[in-house]
Amino acid sequence: MDILGTQINQDMEEWVHLKRLQRERERREREAKKKEDKHWCFVAGALVAKYLKEDLAIEVYKGKDATAKNAVSFAPLENILSYLAAHKEFTASIKEGQIR
Repeated sequence: MDILGTQINQDMEEWVHLKRLQRERERREREAKKKEDKHWCFVAGALVAKYLKEDLAIEVYKGKDATAKNAVSFAPLENILSYLAAHKEFTASIKEGQIR
């Protein structure tokens, strides 16, 4: 193989190596983001349960058709959270501690 062919081959191998490293980095970043999101949901869920579990008395279903049953069961909580999301000023006031 001539010098030019060798150089092209080396450049291609380096490019393939760099692309693999890039894909690995992107995968690690996606996994870290997913892990962070799951932890956020866990902490948020614990807080919701701490303050609203008894008042809402939501039954949690397991097994067959649990997704549909839980959607109905958790509708009151979703209504509360939807209201807070839709009323940004009210939510900001609560966040700042202006409403007691």
